[in-house]
Amino acid sequence: YEWNGVERIVAIGDIHGAYDNLVQVLQNAELIDAKLRWIGGEAHLVQNGDIPDRGPHSRKSMDLLMELEEQAEDDGGRVHVLIGNHEAMNIVGILDLVSPEEYEAFVDRDSRKRRDRLFERYYEQRRRETKERGEDAPKKNDARREFDADYPLGFIEHRLAFGSDGKYGKWILGHNASIKINGILFSHGDWGEKFSELGIEEVNRRVRQELSGEVPLQEGVAFDPVSPLQYRGLAQTELTQSAQASAEPLVNGILQKLGVKRMIVGHTITSGVIESRFGGKHISIDVGMLEVYRGGNRIALEIVNDELRAIHDGGTIRIPETMDATNIEAYLAEIAAVDPTNVEVQLKRVDALREQGATEQMLPILETLFDRHPTHVPFSYRDALGSIYQERGDNARARDQFEAYIEGLSVLVSSNPSNLNLANLLARFCVDKGLELELADKVITGALEKMPDNYSFRITKARVGLANQKYSQALEILAATPETPQFLYERHYLRGLAYVGLHETDKAALAFQLAIDASPDQEEAREALSRLVATPR
Repeated sequence: YEWNGVERIVAIGDIHGAYDNLVQVLQNAELIDAKLRWIGGEAHLVQNGDIPDRGPHSRKSMDLLMELEEQAEDDGGRVHVLIGNHEAMNIVGILDLVSPEEYEAFVDRDSRKRRDRLFERYYEQRRRETKERGEDAPKKNDARREFDADYPLGFIEHRLAFGSDGKYGKWILGHNASIKINGILFSHGDWGEKFSELGIEEVNRRVRQELSGEVPLQEGVAFDPVSPLQYRGLAQTELTQSAQASAEPLVNGILQKLGVKRMIVGHTITSGVIESRFGGKHISIDVGMLEVYRGGNRIALEIVNDELRAIHDGGTIRIPETMDATNIEAYLAEIAAVDPTNVEVQLKRVDALREQGATEQMLPILETLFDRHPTHVPFSYRDALGSIYQERGDNARARDQFEAYIEGLSVLVSSNPSNLNLANLLARFCVDKGLELELADKVITGALEKMPDNYSFRITKARVGLANQKYSQALEILAATPETPQFLYERHYLRGLAYVGLHETDKAALAFQLAIDASPDQEEAREALSRLVATPR
């Protein structure tokens, strides 16, 4: 589990069946050629675990790495594949995150016959059990439908392959949970105080024993929440100076016990970039390779002469060992230059520019993102893009973006019917933009039916009424809404708008004045009153 004098190390995080992106990462790192053959020479490649689950091509990914293990060793290099929590889950039969496509990859010409035979045994067993209980046996067709749903084609072959004597199970059990190269620790998850007392060699031994069935899993290492297969505590430390300074003594103690200078981990997904904490003593490399993470991020960590570099699609950049608010923006700008398809990074740039008020600089980034990656950009950024167009006076394009935002938020509201605040947000946005007012009325009416005493929902319902020119209805809603400090300004201001709509200017002026008295800093009511006074009667 320990190697020294390695000139070049390349490490990649969780794959989760993202075979195509895995191939691209390895080619970017010049470890394989176009024919997927090892060209990395004496380099050491470390894959930090979690090849299976979630994605569709776990089997292809494992097959490739198995071949590269042999090719690299023949060439003087090495490929180290570590045991992650998902390898452990597949071996012991925790299959909640196995995708249908993964099972399909194990289907062969005998799969149906094999499953038919297993069903017959299963059904006979159920018949015996129900007979012993004095119950009627389930209908065979019903039992078959349930069985096929629970055990899709490929399931049996998948389980055999991940058994301790199966192709992939045996391969996984031949690996380590953690290794050391040049005094650097590699593992799937973080190391904490508890298991650093045991040390790397003992943890590796116990994990293999547990997963092979030699010792019980209960109270073992593999599924302990603070074991190196499961723990996330260090990787979740905020990238601020204060948070890192607070945890650094703990990190120093762990590294000292393990006899290493830094640890490289996966398991905890980053925001699409390799992250460095505690002055380079902890590096997170699970950048989200699977396509569901904004299209998938193709990044490898390279270590040469103990310098940390990130290999992206368009080039390699140095990773700052100290990473906090003082240099993150510069780091993201470097990444954006060599990795224009990294949606996470581009969105972070947009967020930073928005805080600076640099809307014109946001525009080309957002336009490019929505043009190239429309399904991977959160719909909330449609609002931002629409607001920029609106500021430019391009109302047609602004409306298109606002409509797209409403569509996205409507889907979210439909899929989260218990979250009434989302319905309120949707209704308010529609009113603010003067769009989809029927939809606004429908969703806020539904929210009020479930929570009739919610003041915020009542205010929104009144706003919808005003937008639909139902001024008397809006006044009725506002009159029934108690005067609470939180909503006092809005209540009076909206009453003023309703009275303006009904041409009752004296009442409108009084309502606007009450709104100003309630919140002198609010400009809406003051401007409305000024317009009212200036309007000839």
